[in-house]
Amino acid sequence: MIVCGDDALAHRLARELHEVYGERVTLLVPALPDAPRTPPAAPAGRSPCSAG
Repeated sequence: MIVCGDDALAHRLARELHEVYGERVTLLVPALPDAPRTPPAAPAGRSPCSAG
């Protein structure tokens, strides 16, 4: 399951899908405006996403 967004609802939905329903969830969040084009390795469980 993929959840896109970086607001409280997206985080809550991803957590509930995983903890309550046992789904494997990937949370995609937008890159910061000043983030490098090639991001460094992300912390486990969270990957940067950029539209461009």
